Amino acid sequence: MIFEGMKFDVMKMSSNVIAAYRKAFPENAIMTSTDDAVERISDLLNSIEGLKKITQEEKLLLLKQGFTLAMVKQF
Repeated sequence: MIFEGMKFDVMKMSSNVIAAYRKAFPENAIMTSTDDAVERISDLLNSIEGLKKITQEEKLLLLKQGFTLAMVKQF
């Protein structure tokens, strides 16, 4: 059945994302600057297997746009 294969892929990607998140943001992580936050998020994106196809330049652009949006929404 096609959904069984998709379920496995989703579970595998979910596990990969969770592991990448825990690596980039351990429980004792403290971010003291925007640069620190950007670096940790960049590490997160680089650790997710499904995002390896996206170029580094594209990841940086997405990161900057997302971070700017988050800052605008906060104020």
